Amino acid sequence: MYGLYWISIILFLIVDIVSIMHWDVDGLKSEKNETDKMIRGFRDATAITIILSGLGFLAVIFLRETNENITQNIYVIIALFCLLAITQLFNRLMIHSNIKHTSKFAKEFYIKNNKEK
Repeated sequence: MYGLYWISIILFLIVDIVSIMHWDVDGLKSEKNETDKMIRGFRDATAITIILSGLGFLAVIFLRETNENITQNIYVIIALFCLLAITQLFNRLMIHSNIKHTSKFAKEFYIKNNKEK
């Protein structure tokens, strides 16, 4: 069961990175002018969370070399799960916030272009 848990952690990290990359591409396609600052903030914040969660995972793997039982310690498993859940929640909130801002800018851009015609 422990091996299954650690495989799911790796998949969890991969899915998080893929979903952020997917939204990042969609966000860039939707607006070109106004979202530069928003996209930069999004990239910075999500990069920090991904780096922290990846470093937490790598720390456990590194410590496994000195203590073989660390990957079976329930406190390590719970702590890493909480870290990854918090980063996943933060990334989802960032994606949701950026979707709202992008749709707002798209509506304003559409209204502005239709008034000029």
